[in-house]
Amino acid sequence: MKPDNINDIILSHLHFDHTGDVSQYAEAQVLLRPGSTSVAPPEYPTVDESPFDGLIFAHARVREFERSQYQPLPSGAVLNDFPFYKRIDFFGDGTLYVLDALGHMQGRLNI
Repeated sequence: MKPDNINDIILSHLHFDHTGDVSQYAEAQVLLRPGSTSVAPPEYPTVDESPFDGLIFAHARVREFERSQYQPLPSGAVLNDFPFYKRIDFFGDGTLYVLDALGHMQGRLNI
C-alpha cells in the first residue's frame, strides 16, 4: 500500500511513541480527540525530552473529531471494567468505533 492510498489516520493520543511520522501521508487527514490540540499546542515540544510531539501539527490536515459526532453506546453495551460511554461509528456500518476514553492523558481515545 502506498502512502497516497491512506485517507485517514486516527491517533489515540499525542505521546510521541503513539504518533509516528504522519508526514509520509500528506493526503491523509489526521484525526484527534476533541481537546487534543489544547494539550499539546503546535509549539510543543519546547524541550527535547517532551513526551508530546508538537510536530504532528505541521501536517496540513490535522483536525479534531467534533464532540457532536459522539453518540451514546447502546444500553447494556458498557462493561463495568471498561467505562466507555460514547462512540463514533467511523464508517457508519459498525465495523470501526472510536471510543471516548478516560485516563493515560487528556485527549485519549480508543479504536
